[in-house]
Amino acid sequence: MSGFTPAVSPTLAEMTADLLAAARQAGTTTAFDLNYRSKLWSPEEAKQQCESLFPDLHA
Repeated sequence: MSGFTPAVSPTLAEMTADLLAAARQAGTTTAFDLNYRSKLWSPEEAKQQCESLFPDLHA
């Protein structure tokens, strides 16, 4: 997954969270690249959104 995706829209933010949760439930290994884009959101917004995804990342 890329941090760019949830920054694009609320719909894609929700989809990213749903997909990571489904992958975790399936025991799938996931990767997440923050890929921060300052034109899409503030550092605070990025931190809040990305940190909410971390529990579903599975190594």
